[in-house]
Amino acid sequence: VRPTLPVRARNLKVIPLERPVIDLLQSQENNAAPIVRDQPILAGYNLVIDGQRLRGDTTRVRIDALEILPSEPDVTPGRIVIALPATLQPGLHSVQVIHPVDFETGLTSDPHRGIESNVAAFVLSPEIITPAPIAAARNTTLTLTIDPPVGRAQRATLLVGSGTISIPARPAAGPATTATLDFPIPNDFTTGTQLLPVQIDGAESPLEVDASGEFVGPTVTIT
Repeated sequence: VRPTLPVRARNLKVIPLERPVIDLLQSQENNAAPIVRDQPILAGYNLVIDGQRLRGDTTRVRIDALEILPSEPDVTPGRIVIALPATLQPGLHSVQVIHPVDFETGLTSDPHRGIESNVAAFVLSPEIITPAPIAAARNTTLTLTIDPPVGRAQRATLLVGSGTISIPARPAAGPATTATLDFPIPNDFTTGTQLLPVQIDGAESPLEVDASGEFVGPTVTIT
């Protein structure tokens, strides 16, 4: 067994232990839009992280296994705003705020893992972006375009009126994600015009609401 090399230098850095805390997750449609509580989080939106002690000497946001360096003006002690990565698939995602520690050694090991916040979660909702009108006949296939693209192992279920149509995972030999899903319409499916939400791994697409609060779309006409 070879002995380890002697330590040539020690680096010590004293920092206050101020753990960041995530209290609330919200969404913003774009940089100029209002921040709306309980608004669905869709592809292309900003994720708004509210909490305490969120800003550190270096501040990063971890979504699942992906670390993001927010823009400096978008980080305050009480709020961080970041654009959602385009690679995220619909469904549940975890979020943490991280304050790495830089010992300023110039080594590739810097910055080191530092203080991390609690883990929060948000649901990235799928959205049906197929242009209206949407229609399909019984005993045919209804093809829908979904944003963001769906992973081949994700569960996909169409909710039409009181009926559901589920499709199995896509072939492993195909692409990792797809923006189009094919739903077979059974021969005995209910006909007429009905609301058309889709679920991806349990995350449901939002419905459009009119001024009176009634759901109005998207819809599909089954003939």
